[in-house]
Amino acid sequence: MRALGDRVASADRPPGFIVIASEDDFVPAPLAEETAARLGVGAVTLEGQGHWWMISEPALAADALVDFWAGLT
Repeated sequence: MRALGDRVASADRPPGFIVIASEDDFVPAPLAEETAARLGVGAVTLEGQGHWWMISEPALAADALVDFWAGLT
């Protein structure tokens, strides 16, 4: 964990990703996609999920986080 933290701290921009909920009425998917592209970060789309995806399907977000963190090693 320390080595990973050192890598993140020394990066020009910390790694990150944006969660895109395809049915989000507050943050439309095209806006979230554009934001990810402008920031140069990855994105994970949760199909069929709305703004409260973290409550309705927390396992989807957990899987996305695990995959993201695994890619940092």
